[in-house]
Amino acid sequence: MSEESERSKSFDGRFNFYDYAGFIAPGTALLLGLLYLVPEFREPTVALMKESSLGALGLFILVAYVVGHVLEGIAYPIDRAMWLLWRGRPAEWIATGRILIPEQRALLLDAVNKRFDLKLASFDVLKKQNERDALIRQIRAAVAANARSGFLERLNGNYGLARGVAAACLVLLVVSGISGTFYDSEIDWAAIVVLVIAFLAAATRMWESHYFHAVELFVEFLNLPPRLEQQTKARCLCDL
Repeated sequence: MSEESERSKSFDGRFNFYDYAGFIAPGTALLLGLLYLVPEFREPTVALMKESSLGALGLFILVAYVVGHVLEGIAYPIDRAMWLLWRGRPAEWIATGRILIPEQRALLLDAVNKRFDLKLASFDVLKKQNERDALIRQIRAAVAANARSGFLERLNGNYGLARGVAAACLVLLVVSGISGTFYDSEIDWAAIVVLVIAFLAAATRMWESHYFHAVELFVEFLNLPPRLEQQTKARCLCDL
């Protein structure tokens, strides 16, 4: 799960699940938080939304989508720092017992070698980050090519949502401190406590979504049907 949604279908001009969960929802959360913390934003926004027109709603969604993309840039270092503390992403734990039991790792190794025509003695030989990433991308592409990535896309969207909300919480924490100083008013400690709790909850959800995404990815890969050439070879052997 790198962290963008894998798009197995061509773009048709409509938002998909990841667009809503990973961009629009976090962008909306940030905009609503700013309305609460910065009074100057309230009146013009409320006046615009009172029109209750499809145009106003569409404009708000478009702005939230753009803000969500900006949040992605803020979320990136959060993402990097989090998985640095955990010594890699869950999908990179295939060589350890942190995500698969030994029997599953043996089955996965055999499936990887057969499907990709590799000769890996074990996953331990993948010492470099780019080597592990390349293999994971191949596994992910194989699952997507067999139209078995629906649940993975949902988990990926959940991860994007949690990451975006975490970034929005950090921005709002900074804004709450600045607004209290700039407007010479008391800092809203209740809002800060809520934002800190929301950030921790979002970070926990990030870990959970990524972990289950990795588990589901490998399980789906293990259950893929054999490649066409493997099926043909098997049929030929049976005819002997």
